[in-house]
Amino acid sequence: MSQSHRYSWLAIFLIILVPALFLVVPWLTGWAVPVLYSGLSQDLIILIIVVALNHYWFKMPIKFWHSQHGWQ
Repeated sequence: MSQSHRYSWLAIFLIILVPALFLVVPWLTGWAVPVLYSGLSQDLIILIIVVALNHYWFKMPIKFWHSQHGWQ
């Protein structure tokens, strides 16, 4: 299986996973987090889950900037 084919399936999985996490995480944190911080905690938990999945399972390269063009 080619790398690009693998990445396309992982992208489809993430398109399904992230909205599902936005539905499930508020139920899990609703009793433990004050309403003022619920949005921030929800985003942080989802970011940690996606980064952990990428680190251990997906192993997709993430580039925050181009090495030759800086912040462009």
